[in-house]
Amino acid sequence: MAGLAACSRGDRLEATAHWLGTDYAFGSGIALASADGTVATVGFFPEAPSAALVAEMKRSRSVAQSMAASTAPFLVLELRLKGPGKAGFDNLVRYSVLFANMGGPSVAFNRQHRDWVKDGGIELAGEARAGARLLGRVRRAGATDIEGTDQPYRWDLGFDTEVAA
Repeated sequence: MAGLAACSRGDRLEATAHWLGTDYAFGSGIALASADGTVATVGFFPEAPSAALVAEMKRSRSVAQSMAASTAPFLVLELRLKGPGKAGFDNLVRYSVLFANMGGPSVAFNRQHRDWVKDGGIELAGEARAGARLLGRVRRAGATDIEGTDQPYRWDLGFDTEVAA
């Protein structure tokens, strides 16, 4: 899988998703961390964004904000941690997955601790800080009500990458 200029050689950032009746595949991405190390953000894209866009993501520490003008589909995984450093399951407070430009308005799926028992597919390791290695796989499938109709969704996000500096 092709990585971004922000990531080191040998990185793996890939995802698949299903939303509004369409399957998506993402083979490029970037991992960012907040200055205090309590938030890790992983963006997934079908193709590597331009160097200028990567620079903007790194500057703002935001994938969604930097991609606001884009029409290409993308996913954003945000991991909220209890404290800085270790990105392990025991340090995870909550996570969200944002589906953007995927056939309708952007939708964020927020998962809390009480939901994880049902999810059954969360693996995390590494650290949420610039230059550190961040590894994980987050999987979920279900359905949500959109305008009175249950819409099935699915995500399978995998990453083994260096957090951009």
